[in-house]
Amino acid sequence: MGLFCSHCGAPVTGSGKFCAECGERLSSPTCTACGAPVGTGRFCAECGASLIAPDAHGEAGASPAPAPTAVAERRVTTVLFADLVGFTELSESRDSEDVRELLSRYFAGARTAVERYGGTIEKFIGDAVMAVWGVPTSHGDDAERAVRAGLDLVEMIEALGEETGVSALRIRVGLVTGEVAVTLGAVGEGMVAGDAVNTASRVQSVAHPGQVWVDDTTRSLTAAAIDYTDAGEHELKGKSRPVRLFAVHAVIGSLGGAARMDGLAAACVGRDRELRLLKELFHSAEEARLPSLVLAEGEAGVGKSRLAWEFFKYVDGLSRDVAWHQGRCLPYGDGVTFSALANAIRPRIGLVDADAGHIVAERLDASLADLIPDEQERSWLRPRLAVLLGVEGGTDGDYQRGDLFVAWTTFLERVGDGEPVVLVIDDAQHADEGLLDFFDHLLSTARFGIFVLALTRPGLVEARPRLATMARTSVLHLEPLAEGQMADLLDSLVEELPDEVRVTLVERAAGIPLFAVETVRALIDQDLVLPRGGRYVLAESAGEKLASMGAPATLQALVTARLDGLSVPERRLVSAASVLGQTFNRAGILSLEIDTVDLDDVLRSLVHKQILAVETERFSGERGSYRFVQSVVCQVAYDTLSRRDRKARHLMVADHLLSDPDRADENAPVIAQHLLDAIGASAPGDTDGSELTERAATLLDRAADRARGLGSPLEALNYLESAIDLTGDSTRRARLHVAAAAAASERDDLEAMRSHAGAALEFYDDCGDTAAAVGAVRWLARADGLAGDPARAYERAGPYWDQLVGNPQAQTGELCELGRNLGTFHLFDGHFTEALPYLDKANAIAESLGDPRHLARTVMTLCSYYRSSGAGRVAEALAWEAVRLARAVDDPGSLAVALGGIAMGQLYEDARQALETFNEVVTVAARSGNVGTIQNSVSNRCSLLFLAGRWDEFDRTLPEPAATRPGDYAMQRSQSLWLTLPRGRASSPAPLPDRHSEIAQDRYWFAHLRMIELQLAGRLTESVAAGQEAVAVAFETLGVLEDFALIWPPAVEIAVEAGELDVARQLLEPVAGLPPGLQRPLLSALLKRLRGLVAVAGGGDLESAEADLRAAIAGFEQCGAPPLRARTQEVLARLLHSVGRTDEVGEPLAAARATYRALGAAGWLAATTDLPLAERESDPLESRHR
Repeated sequence: MGLFCSHCGAPVTGSGKFCAECGERLSSPTCTACGAPVGTGRFCAECGASLIAPDAHGEAGASPAPAPTAVAERRVTTVLFADLVGFTELSESRDSEDVRELLSRYFAGARTAVERYGGTIEKFIGDAVMAVWGVPTSHGDDAERAVRAGLDLVEMIEALGEETGVSALRIRVGLVTGEVAVTLGAVGEGMVAGDAVNTASRVQSVAHPGQVWVDDTTRSLTAAAIDYTDAGEHELKGKSRPVRLFAVHAVIGSLGGAARMDGLAAACVGRDRELRLLKELFHSAEEARLPSLVLAEGEAGVGKSRLAWEFFKYVDGLSRDVAWHQGRCLPYGDGVTFSALANAIRPRIGLVDADAGHIVAERLDASLADLIPDEQERSWLRPRLAVLLGVEGGTDGDYQRGDLFVAWTTFLERVGDGEPVVLVIDDAQHADEGLLDFFDHLLSTARFGIFVLALTRPGLVEARPRLATMARTSVLHLEPLAEGQMADLLDSLVEELPDEVRVTLVERAAGIPLFAVETVRALIDQDLVLPRGGRYVLAESAGEKLASMGAPATLQALVTARLDGLSVPERRLVSAASVLGQTFNRAGILSLEIDTVDLDDVLRSLVHKQILAVETERFSGERGSYRFVQSVVCQVAYDTLSRRDRKARHLMVADHLLSDPDRADENAPVIAQHLLDAIGASAPGDTDGSELTERAATLLDRAADRARGLGSPLEALNYLESAIDLTGDSTRRARLHVAAAAAASERDDLEAMRSHAGAALEFYDDCGDTAAAVGAVRWLARADGLAGDPARAYERAGPYWDQLVGNPQAQTGELCELGRNLGTFHLFDGHFTEALPYLDKANAIAESLGDPRHLARTVMTLCSYYRSSGAGRVAEALAWEAVRLARAVDDPGSLAVALGGIAMGQLYEDARQALETFNEVVTVAARSGNVGTIQNSVSNRCSLLFLAGRWDEFDRTLPEPAATRPGDYAMQRSQSLWLTLPRGRASSPAPLPDRHSEIAQDRYWFAHLRMIELQLAGRLTESVAAGQEAVAVAFETLGVLEDFALIWPPAVEIAVEAGELDVARQLLEPVAGLPPGLQRPLLSALLKRLRGLVAVAGGGDLESAEADLRAAIAGFEQCGAPPLRARTQEVLARLLHSVGRTDEVGEPLAAARATYRALGAAGWLAATTDLPLAERESDPLESRHR
């Protein structure tokens, strides 16, 4: 049987331990076809493949019996040969281990590069590789994919040389396309044979190091997408006449030549490192099936868009399908809400920018039918995508931001269908806050391979530092090019450029590629540079003119000079189009009423002069539109417009956009900006300023409605504040203030809530309109309550509630929410008697309105009341009714609260079931987009993880202090600190955030945290006092429900630790005195555990203590609380040891120690070594602790 190296495929002879070709350690023999282990014999027992080693000619070696005749066919393939240059000399001068490591990385990288483009490695021969495309399956673009793979091999080897300190490491690549004989079913060496194989090897041998050379057939098949230079004719061994070869210059289009760059095209110079990093990060996201964000930051003209184009060409050439999406942020105000995301998704469903109305709806339905087989999921996605795309009726639903984000993320995942997804956002410096929040959501929640590339000018990273510092974000800074790189770029644009001109242009360009490109375009406009043979060259008469010509000092001056060289019709069209923006369509140009005889001829001329370009990218929502080749051209053209023309053009554009009713809401902020720009261009005598201002305010109000419908409250708030500044109507301004307070509440921006609600209330008070004031009062009271000052909320809102509650005309949703908020604050403060009237009335208003959304919220708040009053069964019934109502109206915020209430009830029966419910709560809360709801759900889930002993997950789930409310932070921090004791880790408690709260729930958690901090500091007397305070406030607020089960036990344990057994017994009384019906399983087990602990510590009735402890162990087992069960087992072991029943200690002690090991509780484990049987065990965890 012949043996082969499993790494490089070379035949193995002798009994050595390492392969003589690649240096890898030889493993047990395996079948080269299927990888199964093999023994003796000529064929694999698993797949039947031949095990006979091929000889030097690729034929099977001698065998006692004749092998079956192979089946072959003729097929056209592309064959690649690549060989390292100077590897023999390199291997002689370096350590053999280093050589082996380098070869291993080379082989692995070569295999990856070939397979990414759909090729097959035929064999490795020493430091050479042979690969083939077109077998076993042929595709129409095999030759092009092979060329792209060859370029990747060159790039990979250069990078490998840099990383390993072998800067001279290079590779030669040769490709030939032709007919070969293919052995059907063959795998690896011996698949193909023929003249094309031999010729490809010869082409590789004459290629220059670091280059890819091809024959004429390969060139002709790939010329649409690949640019070549003539490498001349070469004598090749085995060929009767010289063969003309071609060197690959650059990839100039996507696969097949689509979106090809024609006209003046600069080489991609000086960005090899950045492009290589993009590729690596993309493949990392692809392989890990996780999201990744790259922020590519650089000044205008430095090459961000070119980098994205090079990356697109790379991705498009891969054999694996990649779902590409691309959009651009609009530079209007702070950006148009989610416009870039919408424009990126529109082509996915077959839309271009001009499509609107029923066309969008029809194509959305058709696309979803193709992508989403599940009808229920399709029905859920459809309205949420309709909101994004501006489909008529899409904003009828009141969708919360988190709900929309989940839907859009799900859509992108379904689009990928297991393949990677790419989302490129250009001009991200104009991104609206909502889009950046969506990026945040993607990085935090997506569980599929999505690669987001955001191209931005400097400033975005500083404005949104959280986005830049997330674990799966990379920031890529594009620096200006070095002088040598700029010189290379200019030489790629114009051949034989005089040295003195090149030096001048390099100095003026200051490393900005755009400057060099625009300079050459200006020379072309003046006929000083001419196209010839597919290249640009200097005109024969240009020498003296260039030598004496001074280059413009700035890019703007250069562009201005180019525009001055246009004809009058061309200049008129460019100036008018600049008002439309970077991208525009023919209809937009027509709306500007330009006095041009033949519009299409002028547009064609401007495209020819590379002032404009037609958007041909198939993944762009702007496909078919015109765009300025460079944004600086658009800006310079706009700046040269007179004020009168600028105003007139802006008004024309506004009227044009308003004429499309299907996209009026989507375009509202754009139209408003055009009106504001028209106002800014007005002359002193113009009289239409007030009218235009009010029109702009109306449009901004509409834009705010759409932004809130899209789940982007910050954008809504920005639009509303702009509208407030514009409008002169006091009544309208007050209404806008209330709307702004509502938007601020969705972000938990208490300062903005107070400011806007206060301004509105002041106006309504002046008018004496109490009924209209209820919205302002509601948000003002909510801001006070959430800030930890419920007393101020009652003081402000009470008089309005008293006036309005009996007024039939005032029974609105706003009044219902005001009553619910006031009742909730009383509950949080432990004032149950005061809370009920508010909640009952709020519920009655909700019933009268017939609004399930309000009813779900009021029922859930009543549930909280009854649970806090001790009526747990009633509360549970109300919670399930709230769930039913919330599901009926698809209200994730109310549903999260209702499910959370159910989970807190389940906590006292089975922590495992409660945790399962809270997993759903967290998911639903994320859909709500409400910061408070999300924080509350995460905090409560952390508590369940803590109780269930899933401490590592607790650590991972714990949010940053800045992302939580005061009480939530205190809860999580106290639990995190408490875990340092069982884990045996020293802790230095961080200072508490300086935030005051009068809310009872916050107060008992702050006292609890103080208790833990004092315990860790060894100040037990003070710790006991803090524990007493925490238990007292919690019991007064909650009775023995919800958080009480987390607050109470540690306080008793610390009292026992401090030797204050009387205090410990007092702390037991609230639970011990409860009727049996209120002592639910977890609470009963806790009582028995703590009562046993006190008895053991104080020498009480040990027989009763033992019974309590055994009952508690069973109870904790039933409730799914392993840490509490193990701690109780240890106490029982100590009790048994103390009364001399040593032979019974082993069972509970072993069970406790096993749980401690599983929990990673090294501190608890080490503390048991004083007990018999414990010391005999060898435990690595315990040893590490000691």
